[in-house]
Amino acid sequence: QGSYTQLLEYMRKTLASKGLRQVPELSASRALPLDAQFDLGPGPGGQSKALLIGIDYRGHPGALRGCVNDALNVRTWLMDNGVPGDAAHMRVLVDDGEDGHIMPTRQCILEAIQWLVTDVKEGDSLFFHYSGHGAQVRDKNGDEADGLDETILPLDHEDAGQIIDDELLQRLVLPLPKGCKLTALMDCCHSGTALDLPYIFQATEAAMAPGANPFMVPNPEFNLEAVLQM
Repeated sequence: QGSYTQLLEYMRKTLASKGLRQVPELSASRALPLDAQFDLGPGPGGQSKALLIGIDYRGHPGALRGCVNDALNVRTWLMDNGVPGDAAHMRVLVDDGEDGHIMPTRQCILEAIQWLVTDVKEGDSLFFHYSGHGAQVRDKNGDEADGLDETILPLDHEDAGQIIDDELLQRLVLPLPKGCKLTALMDCCHSGTALDLPYIFQATEAAMAPGANPFMVPNPEFNLEAVLQM
């Protein structure tokens, strides 16, 4: 387990060991102290729920390898750490063709997000994992300083459309009551700001150097006025 800083450093070392240059990024609704303990557990009287999505896009252009395994591995890890694996507490959407697995289409993803946030209360702990393609599209409502919205790509995105960060924020974050915790693990391109949250931290080499005293900073892409209009 460990602190947020230790978790980010572990991610950096894991990526580097595989010859990858991606920089882990943490975003949050408030400026978290990065030396605080990373904890998935619910609060007093709360319960845990998890939604895991892994898309390999088998038989489609731009097919990936390993995203389904990511979701299944996260499921095992969550269950090992006390999250119940039954259908009342966990849903897994993967495109491996196995009987009983829900296909990660746009409609199924949105329905599963609605399931995740329904009837949650103070003390509950939610976990959302997405492994698949991410992209950017032109911003249509003027809430992005760079003019681009980040997206995730459902299995049927070519027909049903992508899911933009504004919609993820509106469906996954804004409905949550005070005292309910959401942890989102996004493994895709442009994932660091995929939920449009107000604080960010990029775990660059300089930021993680000994004695650097890392801390979260305001997200320059966050638009409070646009959020209040949702």
